[in-house]
Amino acid sequence: MRLFNFIACSFLLFSLGILPSSQLHAQKFGHLNLGNLLEGMPDREQADKELIAYRDELGNKAAAMEEKLQKAVQELYAQIEQGTISQLQVQERQQTLQQEQQELQKYEQESLLNMEKKRRELLGPILDKVQSAIDAVGKENNYQFIFDSSVMNALLFAKESEDVMPLVKAKLGL
Repeated sequence: MRLFNFIACSFLLFSLGILPSSQLHAQKFGHLNLGNLLEGMPDREQADKELIAYRDELGNKAAAMEEKLQKAVQELYAQIEQGTISQLQVQERQQTLQQEQQELQKYEQESLLNMEKKRRELLGPILDKVQSAIDAVGKENNYQFIFDSSVMNALLFAKESEDVMPLVKAKLGL
C-alpha cells in the first residue's frame, strides 16, 4: 500500500509540475558524419601521402625478396633438370629456400604490424584533435550524446538531434 501511495503521490507531483520536468527535456542529442569531417581535414591528406609512401616502401622490399626467392627456385629447378646438382645439394638448397620463404612471410607479417603502427602514428594526432573539438562542442552546447552518423546502423533516427558538423568545423578552424 505504501508503494502505491508513493507512486500516486509522485505522479500527482509530476503532473502538477512540482517535480522538475526540465530534466526530461534537457537531454540534447547531436550527430555528425565523422568520415566526412576527417575527409576535410588538411592534415589527413599529408598523413595519407606518407602512409602510401611507407606502404610502397615496405611492398617494394617484399617484392624484391619474393623475386629473389623465385629466381633461386628457378635456378634450382634448372640445375636439377640439367643434372648438375647432387641430391644432397638439392636438399640443402631446399632448406635454404624454405628459410628464405619463412623470412619473407615473417617480413610480410611485420609489415602489416608496422603499417598499423605508422597509421596510428600519423592519424592519431588528427583524431585526437577532432575528438577534442567534438568534446568541446558537446560541453559548450550541453549535448548529452553526439552520434557518428558515418557508422552503419549507429544512427537509426536523427529527427531529435542536431548536426554538429558546422560547430566542430568551426572549432577546428575549417
